[in-house]
Amino acid sequence: PPAADAEPASAWLAGAPLTLSVDGGPDLVVSPPRRRLGWDGRSALVPTVVTVDPGAPLGAQTLHLQLLLAGVPVAYLSVPLRVERSNMATALAVPVVDTPRLLPRHLWVCHSADDTPLMSERLLALRRWAPTLSLHVDSVHAAPAERERALAATDALLICWSRACVTDPEVIRQLGLVWQRLGPEAVLPMPLDDPEAVWPPHEFAESPWLERYRMAWAALAPAVSPPGTDEAETEAGAPTRW
Repeated sequence: PPAADAEPASAWLAGAPLTLSVDGGPDLVVSPPRRRLGWDGRSALVPTVVTVDPGAPLGAQTLHLQLLLAGVPVAYLSVPLRVERSNMATALAVPVVDTPRLLPRHLWVCHSADDTPLMSERLLALRRWAPTLSLHVDSVHAAPAERERALAATDALLICWSRACVTDPEVIRQLGLVWQRLGPEAVLPMPLDDPEAVWPPHEFAESPWLERYRMAWAALAPAVSPPGTDEAETEAGAPTRW
């Protein structure tokens, strides 16, 4: 989340609805895997328990954190861990100090024109809670030169992948361009269809990016699930600071 002294370009309004999704793969068990919380304008306190599987190998592991603002992915963070044996019966996951990636200030939203009705409401909510975020939504009506200038100035891309995107050459081109220019960490996946039904773009075809894509779907799926099916997601309770 933005620091208390963050510049206005990364500010969220107090009360912004957040969802934190945490995944540690097969060796790190996270409870609960998702939490909803409200942003107080300065910080958020989130209790999360990470347990090392007894059969986990010693050495490097990674904890993956994804943050959604108003139902839209806005940040992804990989936290390196080192699994050590404290005694013959207990394994510990020790965080490795690393510099986190900054939150995007210029976010390019890439989706098929067929998905405009689905995305419009979510993007309106995102603009409401992050009014100083420079949000550029691609449009077929934009002049090519204007589109390329805005795309070159972005520092992150939100790829809203759906069945319609599979045959959309402009969506595929923009994804490939940002992936190559800024790197995979700058691409925030937002699957609009189950990855088992619509395979992700080829950039996400291999680990660890495929796991990241599936994690994004797991965080987004409750929004389209029938009421009462989201048992794993809870409200934040007693505070533990990240």
